[in-house]
Amino acid sequence: MAEVMVEAAAGRVPIFAGVTTLNTRETIMQLRHARDIGADGTMLGVPMWQELDVPGAVRFYKDVAEAVPEMAICIYANPEAFKFAFPTPFWAQVADIPQVVSCKYINIAQLQLHTMVSRKQIRFLPLEFDHKDAARMDPEFHTAFWSPCACTGPELTIHWRDIIKEAVSTGDWTTPDALYPRLMSVLSNLFPPGGFPEFSRYNIQLEKERINAAGWMNAGPCRPPYNTAPEAYLAGARLAGTGWAELTELLKAGNL
Repeated sequence: MAEVMVEAAAGRVPIFAGVTTLNTRETIMQLRHARDIGADGTMLGVPMWQELDVPGAVRFYKDVAEAVPEMAICIYANPEAFKFAFPTPFWAQVADIPQVVSCKYINIAQLQLHTMVSRKQIRFLPLEFDHKDAARMDPEFHTAFWSPCACTGPELTIHWRDIIKEAVSTGDWTTPDALYPRLMSVLSNLFPPGGFPEFSRYNIQLEKERINAAGWMNAGPCRPPYNTAPEAYLAGARLAGTGWAELTELLKAGNL
């Protein structure tokens, strides 16, 4: 899969291959392979067999960076997936690793603090729908985000990016402020009672249900054992997908 990505990109954009494993040795082996096939870096979470402490997590990223110094690292900061809270002392220390250039980040409430303690050595990429607040917080530094929604049709994601860029330029946030509640009204269907921790128990199932319902691409079926989920949760995911598709059609018609 990584080879196909590198071939398709053909040098036009950087490719960060996922090499998260259960131990440092396997991660280094896979990262060397990613380097050899032409990838530019890795989006890398900590090994998840045991819950790591901060010194262990920092040591992991240092060891990987030292073993494959040519490869950039985007830290995959998902506390539910990796059983690690990614606390403030962690960010203060990994900022000293030159290869750590960015992170996939979900904690908008602590974004300003973590940006500060990392001395802006790490580009924090917030969730798509948190990009507005991040850009308002520090428009020169917070210029990018990661998108959970582009796979349900990229047009709306691109529009969201562009109107925020325009708002930063003009100081007029009227358009993104008006669109934000409409986006959140759709996306709120994806999250079951219990919020992100409960969503994370069925992440694969709900995301594939949402993607397939939107109709822009076919994500295919889930692989066992991650192929069952409460029907009420799946129904919410379908609403998130069809709702995104409906907003996209409004955008195309010039009515959004």
